[in-house]
Amino acid sequence: MVHFPVPVASASPRPQGPPAPVPGQPEAARVQVPPPVIEGLVLSMPFLQGTDRSLLQGALPHILCFEAKPGAWLLRSGSLGGLSLLVGGAAKLLPGADLTATPLEAMRAPDFFGEAGVLSGQPQPYSAVAAEDCRLFWLAPDVARALLMRMPAFGHAAARRLADRLVLACSRDLGRAPSADDTGLFDSPHAEAPPATDPGGGDARVRFAEVNDYQPQPSVLSMIPARMIRQQRALPLALAGRRLTVGMVAPRDPAARAELQRVLQAIDLEIVAISADDFAQNVARLKLDEQRPAKGGKGHIVAPDTLVFENVVDGGDAVRGEAKGSGEDVLKLVSRVVATAVEMGASDIHLEPAAVGVRVRYRVNGTMQDSAEAVRPELARGVTARLKVLAGMDITERRRPQDGRISVRVGPRELDLRVNCMPASRGEKVCMRLLEGAGSTRPLQQIFVDPQMLSMVRKALNRPYGGIIVAGATGAGKTSTLYAMLNERRTTRPDTNILTVEDPVEYRLSGVTQVQVDHNIELGFARVLRAMLRQDPDVIVVGETRDSETALMALEAAMTGHLLLTSLHANNSLTCIQRLENLGCGRPLISQSVALMLVQRLVPRLCEACRRMEEPPRALFDALVARRVVDIQSGTALPAPGACDACNQTGYVGRVAVIEGLLVNDSVRHALAAGRSLGEIEQLAREAKVLVPFHQAASNLIKAQLISGAEALLTVAD
Repeated sequence: MVHFPVPVASASPRPQGPPAPVPGQPEAARVQVPPPVIEGLVLSMPFLQGTDRSLLQGALPHILCFEAKPGAWLLRSGSLGGLSLLVGGAAKLLPGADLTATPLEAMRAPDFFGEAGVLSGQPQPYSAVAAEDCRLFWLAPDVARALLMRMPAFGHAAARRLADRLVLACSRDLGRAPSADDTGLFDSPHAEAPPATDPGGGDARVRFAEVNDYQPQPSVLSMIPARMIRQQRALPLALAGRRLTVGMVAPRDPAARAELQRVLQAIDLEIVAISADDFAQNVARLKLDEQRPAKGGKGHIVAPDTLVFENVVDGGDAVRGEAKGSGEDVLKLVSRVVATAVEMGASDIHLEPAAVGVRVRYRVNGTMQDSAEAVRPELARGVTARLKVLAGMDITERRRPQDGRISVRVGPRELDLRVNCMPASRGEKVCMRLLEGAGSTRPLQQIFVDPQMLSMVRKALNRPYGGIIVAGATGAGKTSTLYAMLNERRTTRPDTNILTVEDPVEYRLSGVTQVQVDHNIELGFARVLRAMLRQDPDVIVVGETRDSETALMALEAAMTGHLLLTSLHANNSLTCIQRLENLGCGRPLISQSVALMLVQRLVPRLCEACRRMEEPPRALFDALVARRVVDIQSGTALPAPGACDACNQTGYVGRVAVIEGLLVNDSVRHALAAGRSLGEIEQLAREAKVLVPFHQAASNLIKAQLISGAEALLTVAD
């Protein structure tokens, strides 16, 4: 607790600062505090760490210090006010000047308030009152504005705080009908109002929600036609019995609600409010193009002639899937193969030469599936040539592997096809990986469904330096996880300089400098990384750490003030250490540079529409108990797949990551530096609760009914 000296005796007029009290209320008293004490307290606040001392020293003479007793006014709504830093005690925000009103927010030091009036130049929209003995530093509006403009971190923190309070105000107002007395964000206390009614006569009070909290399944999304989703900006989120939760950007629009009720006559609607940005991002991520059928259709219907390819050779000219003249069959066939892959939600397309033509296979949810349509032998060479032309490859070269890229638009969606062509005994084999645009990057909470794991990841992401390593087998989703973390860091900290080096660049992110390696000109990971360190980066992303030089440079960068994100091939979090040692990194370097190690394995995700609980075979249950995935005391019923139209009778929709994580805290770091065995480090991490092993991660997913017992056993089995 911070204690200030005795209040200043004032024979002069009252200084600027907290408002004068009303009769019967305590008064905030100004006190004298030495500048070094003010400087130390300010620099210790989380939102002011890293502040330039020279800027702060120039502002010290303008910072006034106050102490206040419980009930004293610290800020009055409607006043010009200023910016107050709460350095001790607690306070509460009120929607007006009524002390009996329900508080909008409770604050405890360190915190600040008054940013709304300072940033807008308008009177303050809320009041602040001391909740207990508190101490604060006060800055006049002009001084506060100058500091916010010259201290980006402080300005960003103030903007985020204002946004949080705006969301708080909006969510409060969504809980009551608007009144004629409303003149601002916080200008009147939350009072009971006669509830408005929806078109059907129900209560129209609406709560605010986020789409990420629901994770809508295809069976739910198909209940509303895609055209109506876009027109009414209404997204189906969850179905429980006959009650459908629908997120709407304009939840009080009676016409939109009436239209939804007309289409869903046998369904009870629960309307929640969602933001316009949340709606737009999830429409892109959930692939809600207008070709999707409504009410139980099997996936997305994509007409081949609607595909628009970007012709690399012709300088990016758009080429439609339809064809005229010679080679029409080849062009239509290529469009049909790509359209089928998009419909199925495939991650890869394989064109494999065979004696009777070309075998077409798709990888869907990690499993290879044969296409019902084979490529005739006479079209095999033409199909390969067509793909080479679109990917910018040399169509005359058939003896060496080649890499290329195709961009294709499918309605409002933009896809990238990463193409590799390789000579085989019967011709050339072509493999294409389908990559969505950056708008489809999944939020972290959908990848890390375990709250403990999500907390570990965000703690590492918020560090100013250190290495985050994502490991796993090929195709385990390492790149998707890296991009999800990078996207969150980019969104929450837009003031950072982010550079990536990849082979190849899989997702294009705005505001990020992305470099693709080119071995033809000896532009490898190490060379690009060496140049990156001269570009004043805050965050460095190395797509994959493959060699000793790259590993050493990356970890040294993580130790010297940069946040590093990279991937490795390893089977568990502790073997990441062995892998780094094999690449020439010593234990002292690893201990000082690595902050978090993640290893993931992808498992088919149960369809929420048809999953069920059932008794597993005794042998399966005993095996899960032996591996500590399930507890024998919790019962024997486990989630199992069903079969419905939403999952195409498979019981699974998409995949979910089972993730093992090791957060390197001080005890683990000291054990690494001391050269202790991996077994000792593992035991130490378990005791410190910074290790989430695979069996615990699988157990958490079973409890959430996301994976089946059989898939969990395959994941944890060595």
